Amino acid sequence: MSYEMVDEVRKGKWPPFIDMMVSDELQETINLINAWRGQLLDWSVWATVLPTFDEHDRLTIQMQQGDPLAFACMFQASAMPDRFCMIASNATHQANLVAVSGYKDWLEQDDLPPGRFLSRSKKEEQLERLGSGWTTFGELQKQLQSINTANYRQATRNFRNHASHAIAPRLEVGYTNTVTRYRTPFETMVPQPDGSFKLVADPKRMVVAYGFGGASPLKNEEMVTATQEQHGVAVAALAAYEALLCEILGAIGTN
Repeated sequence: MSYEMVDEVRKGKWPPFIDMMVSDELQETINLINAWRGQLLDWSVWATVLPTFDEHDRLTIQMQQGDPLAFACMFQASAMPDRFCMIASNATHQANLVAVSGYKDWLEQDDLPPGRFLSRSKKEEQLERLGSGWTTFGELQKQLQSINTANYRQATRNFRNHASHAIAPRLEVGYTNTVTRYRTPFETMVPQPDGSFKLVADPKRMVVAYGFGGASPLKNEEMVTATQEQHGVAVAALAAYEALLCEILGAIGTN
């Protein structure tokens, strides 16, 4: 991805130091998207050639090369919406301070105790408030809603959340989470008219149960394809954000 817009942002008539903040955040976001693309390329190559190795070498290469790339690439799909939300909030808030008469230098997060942060949904609500006055904001919002969708989380079996908070599915070989704990209605034996007994569930009485579960391994090629699609949406979101920055620069002026 090109860095041309980074230099354009620095020409804007921002409040003091804000040209550095907005341009640096844009530059780092481009860095991360470009790095994501390179990692996806490496992962796709390994996914193609791994089946040609014998089992021992294949497992070793998967552990040393494939797993770290998969981990990094599938995490980016979740991180990108939050990242764009942050940088777009900063840019639109500062632009509003310059372009909107009577606009106050206040964000919802300012009212939180030290060390506390807005939830993802609250960040999105704040961004909508900040960006709603800009005509190009809608396209950015549309693209952000297409990253890390329910379909992607389902395809990856919620890899990112499980990897962060529990145990994620493995790649290519091996099962995880073989025993699961869950709540289920209590069952009792109820006599039947023919003298037999039948298990009947009581939905008003829930109990804990344990059973065999098991998360089967994910397939490299399937995960690469799904994650490449997410990268494509991130690229589209970047283009939408740069269009928003162009509109902002037109409003606040350039040096």
